[in-house]
Amino acid sequence: MAKAFRYALKHSLPILISYIPVALAYGVLMQNCGYNFVWTGACSIFVLAGSLQYLMVTFFAGGVSLLTVAIMSLLLNSRHIFYGLSFIEKFRTFGPWKYFLIYSLTDENYSLHCSHHFESDVNEKWAYVLTAFLSISYWIILSIIGALIGSMLPFNTTGIDFALTALFIVILIEQMLGADNRLPAWLAFVSAIVCLLIFGPSNFILPSLVITVALLSILRHRIEPAKAVKEEKEMVLTTMQSIAIIAVCGICTLLERALPFLIFSGRAVPEPVRYLGRVLPMAIMATLVIYCLKGITFSSAAGFAPLLIASAVTAVLHLWKRSTLISIFCGTVCYMALVQLVFA
Repeated sequence: MAKAFRYALKHSLPILISYIPVALAYGVLMQNCGYNFVWTGACSIFVLAGSLQYLMVTFFAGGVSLLTVAIMSLLLNSRHIFYGLSFIEKFRTFGPWKYFLIYSLTDENYSLHCSHHFESDVNEKWAYVLTAFLSISYWIILSIIGALIGSMLPFNTTGIDFALTALFIVILIEQMLGADNRLPAWLAFVSAIVCLLIFGPSNFILPSLVITVALLSILRHRIEPAKAVKEEKEMVLTTMQSIAIIAVCGICTLLERALPFLIFSGRAVPEPVRYLGRVLPMAIMATLVIYCLKGITFSSAAGFAPLLIASAVTAVLHLWKRSTLISIFCGTVCYMALVQLVFA
């Protein structure tokens, strides 16, 4: 297990880097809304979905029904339904640990699980479990720290959140370089960009994934032709109302992550579903790259240049050096320098 832990620690390090600004900022937001570190920790443990947890900050302001909370939670995390398709058969082999892996199947853990490359002496099950455990531990601990220290950070972290974008770019490149057919990635790129233009940054993920899955299914025989397989505020809501919101968000998120496993529990996975499990990782990573770049605007150079330049630096470095840490570190430093010094 020691070797599996060392592998998981190294493999999950980029996630730790990307979580530092995002999780700390979430903790600060919760504190500013009157929810202390206990509430922040509870949200991170029971919901475990960064984008939804940010949205929950607005729920805690009041005036939102539990039905609305449930619908918005299901829509925002709808992409999680597709994540499980890639690991239905793999997680079955891990015994009871499959339940933990389903619970922890976040965007970041999905990307890590799609990029595992094990040495012969590394136990596969424990590598999966420990990678997921470390990743969610980073998020939970950093969000709690953010709530404890507020905004009293001694350094400027503006731009460090690009590490998450860099991670997705690196993993996508690795998958494309190792794939026999790169059409799934290009289909996902086109689908994501078109849906982004039509539905806007807040609503494009679900229709993009639905269209991508449909296209991948239609083109199955072409893609795999030879394969058969600071102001203190008080809580606006009561304690029970806040608990109800956390419970609804947590249940909706877990339901979407578990749905593929529930549908195919105890029976053979049909070949079309297994096919989607093989080709979806690359397509979803391409979609997540576009998701990270959705904030680009062309009203000024500052709206697009830092993201595009840093993304290009990350991609070129990875094609050259094939080192995840070097690519993510250099791409992130480049982005931070651009947003703080050049396009400030």
